[in-house]
Amino acid sequence: MARKTLIAGNWKMNTTLGSAEELMRNLLKEIPSVVNADIAVYPPFTVLYQLGELLKGTVGALGA
Repeated sequence: MARKTLIAGNWKMNTTLGSAEELMRNLLKEIPSVVNADIAVYPPFTVLYQLGELLKGTVGALGA
């Protein structure tokens, strides 16, 4: 059985809440076009809750 591709982004600490939300909204527009891969983002802990709220009901995953 072949492994499924994982596309993950580690954002480090290089964002504010506003820029993280903007980046997440732009990413969410692109997620539906990704096939045969899982998508995950690993933002700074300071924005985990807010981005988790944006990701609810999507196929994207949130990590820390």
